[in-house]
Amino acid sequence: MNTEWPPAVTLHSIKPRVQEIFYELLGKCTATTTEELAERYRLTTRSIRNDLDAIAKLCEDLPVKLIRKRNGVWLNGEPDAKLHIQEQLRNSHALHMVNVSNFRLYRLLSILLTADEPIVVKQVQDLLEASARTVYTDMDRAETWLGELGLQLTRKPHYGAKVEGSELLRRYACFKLLLDACPRVEDLDLCYEPESLCERLIAQMDVVVLESIIDVADVAQIVQLLGEMIQKRPHITTYWTKFALYAAVVLKRIKRGYQVLLTKSNVKQLQETHEYAYAVQFVDQLRNAFRVTLGDEERAAITLYMLGLYPNLELDAAYATPHYDPFTENLVRKMLSAVDTGLGIMLSTDEDLFRGLILHIKPMVCRLLHGMVIQNELLNEIKEDHTLAYYAAVLAGQRLESIIGKPINAAEIGYIALHFGAALERRRERPQVGFGKIRAWVVCGGGIGTGKILQSRIEVSLPNLNVERVLDQEQVQRTSHVDADIIVSTVPLTHVSCPHIVVNPLLPLPDYHRLQRWVQVVVSEPNTVPVAARLKVSIQTLIRQHFDITEPSEVEKEIDRMFARVSSYLTLRQDTLDSETSRVERNRKKVLRMLDVLTEDCIQVQNRAQSPEEVIKTAGALLVQAGAVEPRYVEAMKTSLEVNGPYMVIVPGVAILHAKPEDGVRRVCMSLVTLSEGIRFGHKDNDPVDIAIAFSAVDQTQHLQALSDLMRILTDETALHNIRTADSVALVLETISQIVA
Repeated sequence: MNTEWPPAVTLHSIKPRVQEIFYELLGKCTATTTEELAERYRLTTRSIRNDLDAIAKLCEDLPVKLIRKRNGVWLNGEPDAKLHIQEQLRNSHALHMVNVSNFRLYRLLSILLTADEPIVVKQVQDLLEASARTVYTDMDRAETWLGELGLQLTRKPHYGAKVEGSELLRRYACFKLLLDACPRVEDLDLCYEPESLCERLIAQMDVVVLESIIDVADVAQIVQLLGEMIQKRPHITTYWTKFALYAAVVLKRIKRGYQVLLTKSNVKQLQETHEYAYAVQFVDQLRNAFRVTLGDEERAAITLYMLGLYPNLELDAAYATPHYDPFTENLVRKMLSAVDTGLGIMLSTDEDLFRGLILHIKPMVCRLLHGMVIQNELLNEIKEDHTLAYYAAVLAGQRLESIIGKPINAAEIGYIALHFGAALERRRERPQVGFGKIRAWVVCGGGIGTGKILQSRIEVSLPNLNVERVLDQEQVQRTSHVDADIIVSTVPLTHVSCPHIVVNPLLPLPDYHRLQRWVQVVVSEPNTVPVAARLKVSIQTLIRQHFDITEPSEVEKEIDRMFARVSSYLTLRQDTLDSETSRVERNRKKVLRMLDVLTEDCIQVQNRAQSPEEVIKTAGALLVQAGAVEPRYVEAMKTSLEVNGPYMVIVPGVAILHAKPEDGVRRVCMSLVTLSEGIRFGHKDNDPVDIAIAFSAVDQTQHLQALSDLMRILTDETALHNIRTADSVALVLETISQIVA
């Protein structure tokens, strides 16, 4: 056996699946059974045995040998020799970084999405390097993948399989497949030249998938066309590579004779957007460069992409100039009004929320009008950890549905909830500290919702951090100088000199503790956090007391330079740190939970009522008897029903009743009434009501945690059932305590 790789053997001649199995065995010290390999790669044991035969033959010219015993298979050889072969495999473009089962899936999808006629299993067996049984399994996976994007895979005996759906959806599916099949798609955004982008695509992707979806030669030319457009629309630089790839997908589909079909009304609506002008310019350039026919509908389709129709589009609102068209602005105002009325938390005054929603809702409406489906990987966490934000989004979504006449799925509601979550976090009391803060940047994968909610969570939970900027991944990767002490990111970062950590954007408790510990280790111990910076505010105040400052920015720079020189010689005294900590703890208000404001004397079970007004009267009377509100508060709740309609029935069978603090509220309180027979409030989906919960709030913050607890109960069907059927107040309180304790 030779110690070097024989020149006669080339990795390009080895099947990708064999390469991956071979690579895995090189890294193992114990035996692996063929059954385990078959399960991992979703193949039959027969296919695995054939691949092992190929590996055994390959090993004849290598310093390793395949051993096959009853207890499994493994590779014999010196550890250094195995590592040497593994390194050569890693450095070879022939080693597919996409796992074998996905490698087959992506090939199959590329065939199905580009086929004009139905595809039968026999046609693709050789190309997929799999048995008929394995291909049938892959067909099931392909059907699921396509279904999530709104496409249907029609499968019939003696007919084959064919993708059904609109050309717009098919183009998006091709584009998404291109991104999914590229093992390190994030690297594409680091390509600054057209040639490097094309080279990286060819190096990383399966040529069968790549060539079926786009013509690589077109990509470089499309990038050249984008050059002038990027200068006129700077924020496009954060996603220009994906824009180029999407345009290449469109171009290939058009060359094959496929045209997108949009209604005249939809085209007209898109023509009224600011993005349409850029789409016209770009489409005209495509038409002249490639000699293809592109009409108004193709311009409108490109506009959809630029609007952010697709979830992989990165657009950071902080660097894009927002255009408040009257239609979108009116939608957002009505959505916020629905939340204000339904939950009584007055979020319509939050300018950051208003601006963020305008940027988000505009493309979302386009998705809804054109039947596009997106996924939301954070949805379950949002529902569980940010239930109040989620139900605020539900109310806003219901109002939006009533205006545009299209249903909104849970994934879209979840993304809206990220904006509400950030707004609610801004409402919470923020602990104040008397010393300087650590400068932090927040980085997210794309969009502004996840970055904003992480910023708000950090500012509430870690008062020693000051989030100075929220950026997307591409922006921070392209930034030559990071003017921050640390970076907190929701995505992995490369080639960034500043200390950084990756956390969940919702900052759950484990990530909070991990971030807290990391900051102490990376920046310094708690009592040595840039100590001179703690004095900055005091020094600036002292200067202003005795001098007129002509150039404030220059003075601040000089103070910073002084801090940089002296901070290493200063250490905060422990008694000062203890004093600051004690002051913060003393000033922190008690957080009111649901069981703090819903007491035994404010609950009635199995009541009877004849009308919504009678239900409101009963629930309101409990608040009056508790001394929490004046009698006029009850009348105000009735008036709210008359004026605003049955907005308060936010989930099936449950009405949330309230009025404004100025309508006679004395303190935060909550009452709960269950009904033996449901009452119709007039809600088209959630009637009849058999649980009514009334609350009173003195301001916009003190009741937020109690309201969050209530929303957690509304998401628990078992808890709601137990409350509905409870025949005693004690059982109601017991059920609630099990959920919110």
